[in-house]
Amino acid sequence: MFNLLRKTIYDKRVFIIGWSVGLAFLAFLMMLFFPAFQNSGLDQLLSSLPPEMQALKGLLGDLSSLKDTSGYLAAQFFDIRVPMFLSVFSVILAVSLSVRDEEQGYMRTLLSLPLSRIKVLFGKLLAIGIICTASVAATVLGLWLGALAVNESLNWSNILNLSLMMLIMSISMTTLFYCIGMATGKRGVTMGLGVVIGAGSFLITTFAKAVDWLQPYEKISLFYYFPAPEIVKNGIRLSDIIVLAAVAAISITVAVILFRRRDVR
Repeated sequence: MFNLLRKTIYDKRVFIIGWSVGLAFLAFLMMLFFPAFQNSGLDQLLSSLPPEMQALKGLLGDLSSLKDTSGYLAAQFFDIRVPMFLSVFSVILAVSLSVRDEEQGYMRTLLSLPLSRIKVLFGKLLAIGIICTASVAATVLGLWLGALAVNESLNWSNILNLSLMMLIMSISMTTLFYCIGMATGKRGVTMGLGVVIGAGSFLITTFAKAVDWLQPYEKISLFYYFPAPEIVKNGIRLSDIIVLAAVAAISITVAVILFRRRDVR
């Protein structure tokens, strides 16, 4: 299984480097924009809008926090941009580790070796954990470099809390999509459900802040359990970790049952 883990990491080296550099650069840019947001006065501008336009404040996050690096990053980076990129990241990685390997015949060749299906399943799950960790670490590095560039300090307690929840969210979401691929072996199903769950979660969480009738459905969104502004204010909620861990655990259980029984193309 650990040979498979090493080979998977090696095969995904371009993916790891590309996404790590991309996320680090995005984080770096967000820190470069911090001084402009800090002095923009956007919160006062929106407060002067008519009542019917106040819903815009919900879509933009807590603008009063823009004067603090932790609040700014929570509202404008971790709460808006990170979920959007995580959705794409998770679908691409999950499909490449499950359905694409099967379509290319690699999975059949792998299973012809003295390696059980369970070890194949969990070997790639370990790879998902390592790849997600590398991407999150690169994001933190980008934030640190950006803070140095604009001569700002970071509250490392808040950054580590946000990064930890980003890691848990990325592993949970990628595991869910990966297990769908391993359980079904169908690209259309895996990508379709991945897009629906990822994009749907992003849209529900984003617009539920401004649309009243969406608020009762907000808890079905995976990103509901990554409330970045709340993490900065009150710390990580144990209930959020439990929900995301349960999503991953249930997905793995279903994948173990179905992957062991189905025919591999």
